[in-house]
Amino acid sequence: MTTADLRRALLKPWRHGDHFDGRGATVDAALDLSGCRLRGFDLSSARFAAGLDARGAEFQGLAWFQAARFAGAVNLTGATCRFDLCFDGVQCPTLDLTGLRMEGVLRLDGARVDRLVLADAVLLANLSLSRACVRQIEATNLEVMGGLWAPEARIDPASFAHAHIEGRV
Repeated sequence: MTTADLRRALLKPWRHGDHFDGRGATVDAALDLSGCRLRGFDLSSARFAAGLDARGAEFQGLAWFQAARFAGAVNLTGATCRFDLCFDGVQCPTLDLTGLRMEGVLRLDGARVDRLVLADAVLLANLSLSRACVRQIEATNLEVMGGLWAPEARIDPASFAHAHIEGRV
């Protein structure tokens, strides 16, 4: 799938209960969604030949990247997510969520990420890292209102020393 085709599909107006089904898609180049208002979508098991730039984007519906593979960095710096953001089983070198505002659950269960940046992010629900393997986490000034769930995760708990986490840990 070309990035132009995918971008066109994701920029259609959001409607409750409607989403773009792009499961298993192969995206041929870097995808730029920076500053966009995006409808709900399911890109589970998608393969990205490069990265994703969604800095400042507004995710208005579900945003699923379950088991997606990114050859490049994923950047959601300053993005807003109105519903759940699912990166379960994702593989990518860098997942940058600096300044992210999450109104739903941020799920990274089983994710394989070299570098996860959560600095200055505000998560109004919970953060789930069950069975995740993350080499480096930057979480300075992270705020999590719904708790942190991380059974069997391979992460350094000290990474959250400068985070504020409410709820179950």
